[in-house]
Amino acid sequence: AGDPLTLQAILGDVMSQMITSLLAMEDYEVLLAHCEEGSIGAQARSWLEVVFPGQGSAAIRSMRNTAPGRFEAAILSAARVGDTA
Repeated sequence: AGDPLTLQAILGDVMSQMITSLLAMEDYEVLLAHCEEGSIGAQARSWLEVVFPGQGSAAIRSMRNTAPGRFEAAILSAARVGDTA
């Protein structure tokens, strides 16, 4: 079962690393569009949709560059595992 806050921190870090790596790729949206369900790419696409709903790559990149704390907080919030109350 693990400690929910520790699991959230670990998952948030993994999500942050994957999303940040994708944002470094100019055409990541094209790449993710071709990922099969169950793949790592499909998981990353799902995380992007959950963390940044309705936002395009320009808006997400802008947040990463101009408001990195807000960017990381959004990811960490989406990484919530179990009941952390």
